[in-house]
Formats: sequence, C-alpha cells, structure tokens
Amino acid sequence: PVSRADVVVATTDESDDTMATSSGSELAGDRHELKRSQSATERMGNALQRAGSNALQRAGANLQLQRAGTLPKSDKMLQHAATMPILFDEADRPWCGGLWKTQQLIGFLLGVGSMLVLSLWRPIHSYPQSNDMLGVAALCASFWVCEVIPIYMTALIPMVMLPFLKITSSAGISAAYWNWISMFVLGTFL
Repeated sequence: PVSRADVVVATTDESDDTMATSSGSELAGDRHELKRSQSATERMGNALQRAGSNALQRAGANLQLQRAGTLPKSDKMLQHAATMPILFDEADRPWCGGLWKTQQLIGFLLGVGSMLVLSLWRPIHSYPQSNDMLGVAALCASFWVCEVIPIYMTALIPMVMLPFLKITSSAGISAAYWNWISMFVLGTFL
C-alpha cells in the first residue's frame, strides 16, 4: 500500500528534457509516460555510447608509453637510475665527460661569462657591490633556466657567493635563508 507521503518519481519528457514529478496517488497514471521516457533515455544512451566509443577509440590510438625504451633492465642500471636520476634519460650528453647536454654547457658559459663581465666591467658606479650582486643574479638565472645543476643547488649559490664577494656577511645571508618562517614551514613537513 502507498502511504500518504509523497513519492517522487523523476521522468524526462522526450520533447524538452524537463523533469516532472508526481505524487503517490498519481503514480498509476504516469506509468505509460515513464515507460515512454525510459525508452527515449535508452535511445539517447545508446547514441551517446556509440559516439563515445568511436571518440575513445580515436583518442586511445594516440596513447603510448613514452619512455618504455629507456627503463633500466639490469640491477646495475637500476641502481644508477636511482642514485643519479638526472643523468638517466635519452639525451645526448657530449660535454664534461658525458655529464652535460649542450644547453647546460651554454648555460654554464653564459652564467659564468655574464658574472665575470658584470664584476670586472662594473657598469654601476654609485654602489660597486651592486655589480657583483648583479653578476650573481645573472649566474643563478642562467643556471636555473638552462638547468646546469639541479635547482636546489642553484638556490644555494648566493649563500656561498655573497659572503665570498663581500656583498653581505654570512650571518646576514644565513638569516635570509633560515628565518623563522622557513623553519616553521620546514617543521611542518618533518
């Protein structure tokens, strides 16, 4: 027996896809409408399924494993890939004993060259230490962009170079690297 509580049945109308609701007392009269809308929904679902399967098949034709040929096969190569992942790729490394790609060599020469030019030429006369700072910034920028060394090591270059060039003290640069906010963020991950 159907109680007085309203039973909501959602049906879709074939012509305008609007939702209609009916109460429990009108449920018997809407059975024919429900069957008609279910068959319309099945027809639409079948059409979508056919269209979707063709699109998925076309999209799946382009999928492939991109680096399957470079995965390590022996234990020695697996250990090498785990300890030095930056060297385990398909790129040709003709420079620096097989360690650097051409872009890394260009980045190294550009960075060191720009640092030497800015430090020796001294284009800014009002504050001479700014020339050295500009050289360190150019060195770090070229190392970052050309990926000469890993980024986390590039970020430590100013920590070494700024006290060495007497731009600031070791205590000043250490305070900039390890202030209380950095320690708070690091502490959340430990």
